[in-house]
Amino acid sequence: MMVNAFYDEHADRMAWKAHELWMAGETAQDVARALGISVPAVYKAVALVARNPRPFRDRFERYQRRLAERGR
Repeated sequence: MMVNAFYDEHADRMAWKAHELWMAGETAQDVARALGISVPAVYKAVALVARNPRPFRDRFERYQRRLAERGR
């Protein structure tokens, strides 16, 4: 059984997106504003994803595929 870092799929996707924005050079304040989360939550998300990015990336990619399938 795979355990989500936040025990919430939506939060996991937000964590991955926060990590992507952070790695693209956005500031924590910009990421927080873009995602509607607090600055400390940005730091927590980035740290969690940086520790083990694969599960976050996999869940985000599955979510993107589900969205694409619904759009067809």
